[in-house]
Parts: sequence; structure tokens; C-alpha cells
Amino acid sequence: MGVPVVTMAGDTFMGRQGVNCLGKLGLSDLIATTPDAYVEAAVALAGNSSRLQMLRAELRDAVTAGLFDPQSHVAELETAYTEMWRCYLAGQEPAPFGVQGDQVLA
Repeated sequence: MGVPVVTMAGDTFMGRQGVNCLGKLGLSDLIATTPDAYVEAAVALAGNSSRLQMLRAELRDAVTAGLFDPQSHVAELETAYTEMWRCYLAGQEPAPFGVQGDQVLA
């Protein structure tokens, strides 16, 4: 905790977890979708010493507040279950979706 990272979105568990964590922390600029974008994000972060200093100072508290909140996680899980049930009742095929707060993201 406290060390900023860059992640690559993808089909792997770790890629999805990185996207989830960075998204919840408001650090979507550190999420890459291609290898070139990954390098660009890492170089940009490494070259911005003031941002690195700020992230190192504030990231631990942000992680604790944003990621270790069981009530938020339960609420998002309940939203996901509700959406899955709605799709099932509508006869829709299973499809990926995301949840942020009480919002379903397509």
C-alpha cells in the first residue's frame, strides 16, 4: 500500500482486479488497454515526481477508505445480483457488466 501501480486491463483475474482497484481510487489514467498505453502510463507516472510524492503520501489512506469498505462491497454485490436476476427473468443471455455504487455499467 502506498506504492502507485499501472495495470493492463484484460481477461486475467489480476488485470480485472487492477482495473477495479484503480477505478475505485479514481486513478483510471493508470489503467492501460494496450502494451503501448501501459508503457506510456508508466513513463508518465515515473516522470511526474510531484504526483508520485502525492500518491505515496495519500494512497494508503485512499486505499483504506476506498477499498476496505465492506458495506460498499456488499451494496455493489447486491446490485450485481439484482442485475443478474433481472437479465435472467428477461430471458437475456449472460453478458459481462460492471457495477459502481448502485449503478450498472454496460
